[in-house]
Amino acid sequence: MNTENQNHDQNKSQNIIISIGIIILFLAGLFVYTNYYEKNVLKNETVKDELVDQDEVPVKLTEFNCGLTIKSPKSGQSVSASTGIDIVALLDNSERDILGCSWVAFEAQIGVVYVKDGNGNNIANPTPLTTTEEWMTDAPVNYFAHLNILNNYTGDAFIIINEENPSDATVSKTISFPLTITQ
Repeated sequence: MNTENQNHDQNKSQNIIISIGIIILFLAGLFVYTNYYEKNVLKNETVKDELVDQDEVPVKLTEFNCGLTIKSPKSGQSVSASTGIDIVALLDNSERDILGCSWVAFEAQIGVVYVKDGNGNNIANPTPLTTTEEWMTDAPVNYFAHLNILNNYTGDAFIIINEENPSDATVSKTISFPLTITQ
């Protein structure tokens, strides 16, 4: 009976040691994941927040995304559709290492601009956001798109800019912001 109690106590000790080992492995994994998340996800959010002057951008990070800044029109602005809407964007990939991302320029184009009403209907033809400047650089480059509003539309709208990324390796970036279109 004495050996039976010793075996039982020995098994109990082994089970406790194994349980403690599993708990330590779980806590170590949680620690590694937390550090990864803080360094790779939260760091990029913090850097973006520091680079954008929040007084100039009414909707946080809608007009700034990985080095692309919409210069005009601003989010929430009223614009006249009678002469069309000119989108002016500045692409500055010089901070790509700090941001951890950048926009892809391909053949002097960084994206396609869409204008949609509140129901998701196109109220302008999709238009490329292009430049006539030297675009094969990390230095700042201005991009433009002229949009003609269809059917004399007036009212609330959204500007959506989708990155022109020919690579299937990464997900294309998007910037969107609201406008009011007047005549």
